Amino acid sequence: MKRFFLLFVLGFGFIVTDPIKAATIYSQTTPEEPNAAFASSQFSPVSQKSADNFSINAFDSVEILSLRFIGGHGIADDVVDDFRIAFLEDVGGRPGAPLVGGDFHIGSAFKRSATGGDLLNGVIRPFEYLVNLPQAVEVNPNTTYWVSITNRPMPSSGWVWARADGELDQMTAATNGSITSGPWDAFATGGMWFELNDRIIPEPSSIGFLLIGLVSQLAIHSRSEPKRGSRR
Repeated sequence: MKRFFLLFVLGFGFIVTDPIKAATIYSQTTPEEPNAAFASSQFSPVSQKSADNFSINAFDSVEILSLRFIGGHGIADDVVDDFRIAFLEDVGGRPGAPLVGGDFHIGSAFKRSATGGDLLNGVIRPFEYLVNLPQAVEVNPNTTYWVSITNRPMPSSGWVWARADGELDQMTAATNGSITSGPWDAFATGGMWFELNDRIIPEPSSIGFLLIGLVSQLAIHSRSEPKRGSRR
């Protein structure tokens, strides 16, 4: 009984304390809340898309499975997001073609929550987004790649991607053309606010099922464990 109780406690502690924690493989975030942003959307007459480059410091290739980033749309909070996330090659210091299997139409984020920080560009309420990718994107160490995050939450409405501290940067890029073919212009203007992780953010329902399973197993074992009689 004690063994199963310990298993339950350890499992419950893991589930409760680590529901959405992923292993970060790249982070370009700042302790202070960002207050500046670049447009990264597609609607007439504005169609600027933004991208930022990154390089993974590792000994072997890694898989990207989820992202965390900050941005905002400046319209009603109940708007339905429509994200597109593309991982691109680097060609001469600018975004190139998408990686094979690295261009995703995500739709809504797994989680969106207001940060409570300063307004982006002085007018747009910032949100933090957590996004799971439909499949892993494999990247090699010490190789430059680009990631483009765009959102079109409503017809004729835009979205901005928060910038990180310029000291963290390598380069950023923008295009009014196609994400897949550009043409892209690159700028040394500071990086964007984002984080790449190598794990999927678990669904709350799956967390609940794991907890229910542990409780059920404990209850079954408690009922089936024979009671020890006292000696006379």
